[in-house]
Amino acid sequence: MSSSGNMPDIDTRLRSLRIIWAAILATVFLYALVGYFQSPPVLSWRVGFAGESGSVALGLTAGVLYLVGLLAVSAASQLLLRSFLRRAEAEQNPALAQTGFIVAFVACEAGAIIGLVILFLTKSWVAFLLMAISAMMIAILWPRRDQLAAAGYKT
Repeated sequence: MSSSGNMPDIDTRLRSLRIIWAAILATVFLYALVGYFQSPPVLSWRVGFAGESGSVALGLTAGVLYLVGLLAVSAASQLLLRSFLRRAEAEQNPALAQTGFIVAFVACEAGAIIGLVILFLTKSWVAFLLMAISAMMIAILWPRRDQLAAAGYKT
């Protein structure tokens, strides 16, 4: 513990964030496993987003969901985390940096969940691409000590 009361120190926050990081990354792989065993993908470009029925509405819905998933993943890594880290450093608030990481992890995980929904709707292998992108972005968001230390209290 730090000398400033009951606030956890940087190492404790970092350890907690890394545990959360690993748990969320593992859930993305679990979504891919569940999707594969529940709704095996059809490995054909002709299926694409239209699914077995070839419905245009289903294809458009899946396409829009795919774009929303990609936006969630990219916004998490680029906008949300940077914004939280800048604000945490300006306010010297490590808890805000921790919150930023968690929000970024969850936004990336949302992309994987959207990929699972697309897989259930279309049985298209392209849904696994969104899950893979989500997993890669979560992996890139590995919490580093210097990111939390920048938000720590300056003496």
